[in-house]
This record gives sequence, C-alpha cells and structure tokens, in this order.
Amino acid sequence: MSDLGTLAEINDIYTERNIAVAMGLAMAVKLNYDINIHVGDDPDWIVVFIKLPSGQVSWHIPRSEYRQYFPEYTPVKARNPWDGHTTEQKNERIQEFAKHIFDDESCAGHEYDEELTCQGCGKMLHLNGETLCSMCAEAGPLFN
Repeated sequence: MSDLGTLAEINDIYTERNIAVAMGLAMAVKLNYDINIHVGDDPDWIVVFIKLPSGQVSWHIPRSEYRQYFPEYTPVKARNPWDGHTTEQKNERIQEFAKHIFDDESCAGHEYDEELTCQGCGKMLHLNGETLCSMCAEAGPLFN
C-alpha cells in the first residue's frame, strides 16, 4: 500500500474535503460572493469557483458526486473563467481571507449582533454599504 493510505481512506478524505467545499459555497452564496459551478468538456469533473475578496478559488468535484454535495446549484458554463491560479495561490487566498476575517485582535472571539456590530468593541463590519477594511472596500461589503 502507498504512503497515501488505502483507497477507502483516500475516499474518506475527499468526502470530507467535498463537504467543506459545499459549506464554503453555501457561505459564499449567503455572503453574496460571486460563485460558479462550471461544467466543461471533461465527462468526469465539474469545477466550483468562488470569488473571495482575496481572489478566485476553485475545486474539482467528481460529476458523479455533484448532486450529493450541491443539490441546489445547477452547473453551467463558466461566466467567470478560471483566472489561472495554482493550488498554492488558492491556499494563500483562502488563508488571506481567513486572516482578514479575524485580523482585528480586539474583535477576535467576539460575537456580532444582527446589525453586524462587534459586541466587544462596537466596531461595525460595514457601515452604509462601505466596509472599514481595505480588502473589503475593494471588493464590496463583507456582509450584505
């Protein structure tokens, strides 16, 4: 057996990954980020795209498992084509986005009310459609 593990172990890892991608897609939809589920010429794969404030990220998902993870979304030809990012760039963009969400130490671990105001310091995540963050200001509000 290879160092990667048994086929069942590898399949379990991909199942967890696909569930995490589905969660990310659902969160992106809720945050009104641009998403796309692309059906190309490859009969075995679809590609899920999310446009984060930090840049485009994407994952290949087996077509045979598509409806299991993304039942509410219809795959289409990409309206926003792949921007050429590598896996390393994708991971950097995800890390940058995650860091961005929690970059203000005064707000780390605090809860936000329905007005998106930090209950610890009173800082709003956005104000009248304009965020207080340079990353979000370029891409639009973090939350709509």
